[in-house]
Amino acid sequence: MTSAEFEFAFPFLAWQLIYILGLCCGWYKEEIASLARTQAGKIARYGMAAVALIMLFVAQNHTNPFMPPALMLHVIPAAEFNGFYQHLAAKNALGPVRILNDFCLIASVYWLLTVCWRPINKAIGWFLIVLGQNSLYTFIIHVYLVLFISQFVTFDLWTQHWLFSTAVHVTGLLALWVMARYGLLKKIVPN
Repeated sequence: MTSAEFEFAFPFLAWQLIYILGLCCGWYKEEIASLARTQAGKIARYGMAAVALIMLFVAQNHTNPFMPPALMLHVIPAAEFNGFYQHLAAKNALGPVRILNDFCLIASVYWLLTVCWRPINKAIGWFLIVLGQNSLYTFIIHVYLVLFISQFVTFDLWTQHWLFSTAVHVTGLLALWVMARYGLLKKIVPN
């Protein structure tokens, strides 16, 4: 749509489906929780969790050259995985299996957050709640924050500086949290 480089990995219009799916899960929390408590809902949520776990297993067989081979499973042959990925689970085209996985994963994580909310809230609720309540603001600001950080940090996937990259990402997330928490630019940036 925009001919921007990011459109190769995340086509703007296609990925709005995933964003809206996440927002709808949050907006209809009570209705979803009520449905999940029924017998059919219990079967559906266990089925969705199973799909998400199966897709996690499949994803660990990826052929991404930027990941260390020790982190990959190599159970599914590379040619079969690549064919499956390109035709059914491509990220840039939002393949049908990717959409199914996203739907099942979002619902399963939401269920896990609901069931385990007390310990999660104690550990990182302070962080997740602020970012969740300011999701559009955080999304918009993160684009400019990434542009700013990339002026000082070169992200080179081949060198695999895992600890440094993790520290940069954590710092960026904490900066987003501080900005959302204290309302920096809230009069300009929509939420």
